[in-house]
Order: sequence, then structure tokens, then C-alpha cells
Amino acid sequence: MQCKQPRYTFLIEGCFIFFILHIKRTMDKINAVITGVGGFVPDDVLTNDDLSKMVDTTDEWIMTRVGIKERRILKDPNLSSGYMGTQAVNDLVQKTGIDPMSVEGIVCSTSTSDYHFPSTASIIAYESGCRNAYAFDIQAACAGFIFALETAANYIRSGRYKRLIVVSSEKMSSMTDYTDRATCPLFGDAGAAVLLEATTEDYGVIDTLLRTDGSGKSHLIMKAGGSLRMPSHETVDQRLHFVYQEGQAVFKRAVIDMADAAEEIVRRNGLTKDQIDWIVPHQANLRIIDAAARRLGVNKDKVMINIRKFGNTSSTTIPLCLWEWEGKLRRGDNLILAAFGAGWTWGATYLKWAMTERKHKSGFVNIIGNPNVGKSTLMNRLVGERISIITSKAQTTRHRILGIVNTDDMQIVYSDTPGVLRPNYKLQETMRESSESALGDADILLYVTDMVEKTDKNDDFLQQVRGIECPVLLLINKIDLTDQAGLTQAVEAWHTLLPAAEIIPISALSGFNVEPVKRRIEALLPDSPPYFEKDALTDRPARFFVTEIIREKILLYYQKEIPYATEVVVEEFIEGAEQIHIRALIIVERDTQKGIIIGHGGQALKKVGTTARRDMERFFEKKIFLELYVKVEPDWRNRDNLLRRFGYKLD
Repeated sequence: MQCKQPRYTFLIEGCFIFFILHIKRTMDKINAVITGVGGFVPDDVLTNDDLSKMVDTTDEWIMTRVGIKERRILKDPNLSSGYMGTQAVNDLVQKTGIDPMSVEGIVCSTSTSDYHFPSTASIIAYESGCRNAYAFDIQAACAGFIFALETAANYIRSGRYKRLIVVSSEKMSSMTDYTDRATCPLFGDAGAAVLLEATTEDYGVIDTLLRTDGSGKSHLIMKAGGSLRMPSHETVDQRLHFVYQEGQAVFKRAVIDMADAAEEIVRRNGLTKDQIDWIVPHQANLRIIDAAARRLGVNKDKVMINIRKFGNTSSTTIPLCLWEWEGKLRRGDNLILAAFGAGWTWGATYLKWAMTERKHKSGFVNIIGNPNVGKSTLMNRLVGERISIITSKAQTTRHRILGIVNTDDMQIVYSDTPGVLRPNYKLQETMRESSESALGDADILLYVTDMVEKTDKNDDFLQQVRGIECPVLLLINKIDLTDQAGLTQAVEAWHTLLPAAEIIPISALSGFNVEPVKRRIEALLPDSPPYFEKDALTDRPARFFVTEIIREKILLYYQKEIPYATEVVVEEFIEGAEQIHIRALIIVERDTQKGIIIGHGGQALKKVGTTARRDMERFFEKKIFLELYVKVEPDWRNRDNLLRRFGYKLD
């Protein structure tokens, strides 16, 4: 009996030791989890109507066959996939607040690399400041993101790395033949990135299924440009450096393989259709997406679809969906990612979302500056709608106008203001007061200048800007009017005048550097509930935009003092189901001005009415019946009662 006791004790202790080790290994199991998402799309939009002027196609044909209405195009020939990938990573870094130097690796999925070598990933790592990261590219066509995601996740699961970025960036317009009606409607440009970090929780990249079948090579291919068929005059003349696709073969295989992969990943993880919160499919064709959703028995409202406005951005489509839907995702959501691409390459990933719900951000971003520096052009560019009228004349903007941008977790209230000036009459006094009021309620201030104006203009107003406590972004506009030396000189001069401001050179007209401005605004915006309804575009009523459109035409068609002595009042606005009836008065100060506005035989007034009516029909998306009359109100710009009637605020 005594000799058995030690053995019995040993066995118990051995089991106990094994039990402890087993628990420890389970607790220490490392997985990769998405902790941040960033994205970038170019400003330029290529619509189906635009394409119909280039090739024999129509909006109806494209929408019926693939479900694409428009796509974004990176038009600048000096910008590339590396640029868009860098912008996406910058967006990710700003939103998460991580130190770029803490990123240990970058895996880039792209079929449109900047060069054969060096890798696009290395360019993105350098330009985004992630200079401690190893970096390499993966090319798996449209399925590239899930291939890159699984690769990066395994680096983290190894225990050696804790923080990686997976970025997909595709300048598909660089390999699209805009004389080929079959392929040119399909593709768009974009970049998107996710931050992957180590976790021991049951979240993140749970399971992945990847497949390749090289028999599909000939059906979807760029036939020249590689080592097999190097570039030559012959290959260029034969247009072999563009995407070649046999649509029917690709469609049939994509429907089967993408749905099969998604179905298999769901089956082997024991998920039911009710447990699937989101399907995130590659955005190649709306009919393929619908087929995959039907196979899984998932309602379409659980399927992320943005192909209508972005087109097929190849491997970027899935992370671009995550970027756009980020505000709707909740911790613990089950996501099924599925993709299919050339090669053939395809696969699916089961992802359990880990990011917690983001706090709602909201604030007033007020745009100020001297007359004619491009504030209204910038306002329209930031809002994405034509809120403010634009002309080459100074003092075009008379009122403070709000333009509201909404997302699920953010509301940005942009405020366009009249140009800062020294008033000569009461109307200009109200305009100056509008500009000064923007200093008091701004959460972020955009001070707009340009390469033309002198830095010592309106020193008294600049002194007020120096005294405010909110962040100031000083935007030097119209940089296309100067060279690098001139821009450097302007930056140095403005840094001396407003040392606390962040200086960003832009071109509001072309959109250059406007996206970084948007991202900086989003980063600086305070946590706050929305100030307006989430479907609001502006605080102004429809009548206001009628007056602004008419006044814009007067500014364009008349010279000297006429535009500045003119006001517009809407006397009647009756909206029907298909038509709006509008009667408006154009107010002037003298009979001679009335005669000029009307013109010989009423032709000048008719021109104003015709062009204004067309703009109103585009704005309201209805037929417009417009009546215009002219009335004299002597010295109205100095009469308090009339200024109040016309909507100007007086002390």
C-alpha cells in the first residue's frame, strides 16, 4: 500500500499540471482582430452618362447588367495606387490615433502596383510614416484582400508581431480600355486599409477558406506587360495592356465559387443564417452579389453593397465596404467576407467584429476669409453639393450658409460666410457681423487665403483669429497659380502671422488636397450628439436657394454696380407634385438700374430667367415655372426695415 501512494500522487499531480498548462495555452491563444478602418476615394466621378459619350452604351444597359451608376477615377497621371493606399493608411492612423512607427508590417493587395519593383507596400509604408514596418505586396486579383488578411493574421497568430496593416489600393482606370464598352463601365479607383492587432479574445479573423485554380487564366487577363510578353510597339498598338475579360465565363464561375466558399465557411463554423449579421461580398456585379445572398438565405438588407457608386475597385471592394459601414457594425457581429478574381482565385473569411461602437461626433466648421479667395468653392467641395453660389466677383456670398454632412456616427456642420471687408453701408455691416459671428461658435475654423492676396490685409480681423481657442486650419487656396518657391514663401509668411494654425495648401477648384482637410476635420471634431436632423443638408429653406440662383445669374451677366445694388425676394413659391410655381422680385435702387436689368425688349431679364430656371430644375429635380419682375427700392442697402425683410440680421 505504501508503494502505491507516491504513484497515485504523481498521477494526480501530473493531471493537475496538464490541466494548468491546457488552461494557460487556451487563455494565451493569439488571434488577429481588426481595430481600425481607413479609406480613400478620389473626388472625380465618372457617370454612366459620361461613358455613353465615350462608347456605345447607356445608363440603363449598365445598370441592368452590372448595377453600377458611377465610379471614382484618380485622374491625375502623377498619382497612383501607392498614393491612394497612403491616403487610406493616413485616414486609419488619424482615426485610431496610433503612432505610425508602432506598425510592424504592411501587407498590400494590388493588381495595379506603381512599379514592378519596388513594392507598392514599401512606398505606402514610407509615405505614411510607418517606417519601422516590413512591407510587401500580394497579387491575388479581386480576391487579394482576403488573401492578404489571412496572411497578416497568421503573422500575428505566430506571436512574433502585434500590429500590422492590411491595405488594398487599386487604380483600375490605369488598366481600363475606355474604347471597350464591355469592360470600361466596370471599374473604379479607391484605397482602403484595416489595422490588425493581437488579441486573446474570441474575436477577429476566425476562419478563412482560400482557393486557386489556374485553368481560368485566359478568361480574365492582361495579356502583355509581364515577362512572358514584354511591352513593345506591337503590344501597345494591339491594346494588350488593358483588362481582357470573357464576361460570361467569369460570371458563371464567380457565381458558383464565391457562393460555395461562403456557404462552406458558414457550414464548418456551425453558423445559421440568423447568426450571420453581414455578408461582405466582392463588388463585381450586382447579379453575382444577389446570387450569393440567395444561396446563403440571407436578406438583402444584411448585404453590404456599394457597387452602384464606386463600381468594381478589385481587391479594394471589401475593405471599402468595411470603411463605409463601420458606423453600423457592432461588437460581436458575424461577418462573412467572400471574393472571386482572376486566376481563378477565390475564398471566404469568417470575421467576428471586435470594435466597439464609436462615439458620435458633431461640430461647426466655419469657413472665413477675405472676399474672392474661394470659400464658397471649398464649401461646395466639402459638402459634396452645390450649396453656395459661385462667381468671379467679390462679395458673392452675403449670408451665412450652413451645409451639413452626415454619417452614422458623425455630423459636420460647415458654415460659409461673407468675405471679410471694411463696410461702406449697412448691408456690408451685416455681412461683416456674419463673418465675425463665425469666430464665436466654431469648433474648428477654416481660414481660407490664396496665392493672390497680400498677407497684411485685414490685420484687425486676423488679430481676432489669433485670439480664438478652437483649432485653426489655414488653407492656402489656388496653389496652381504659383510654383514651389512661391508656395514656400507664402507658407512661411502665414506661419509668422498665425503660428498656431495648421497650414494646408489646396486647390478647391480641382479638389487637390481637400481629402486630407476632410480627414483632419474628422479627427478634430468633438464628441457630441447631432445638432440637426440626420437627413438635413442645410438650415436654409427652398426659397433661399431660389433667390441665390437668381442672384448668381445677375452677378454673372451684369457689370459694375448692378450686382451689388440688387436683391432678390421670392413672393410666391407653390410646390406641386411635378412642378413648382415661383414668382420673384429683383430689387434695385434706381430706375436706370431697372432698365439695365430688363434690357432691350426684356431680353436681358429673359436670359436671367431662362438660365436660373434650368439651374432650379436641376436643384429641385422638378419642372419650374418662373416669373420675374423688377422693382425699385431707393437706397435699400441702408434701410433697416428692408434689410430685415430681406433676411439680414441687424443689431
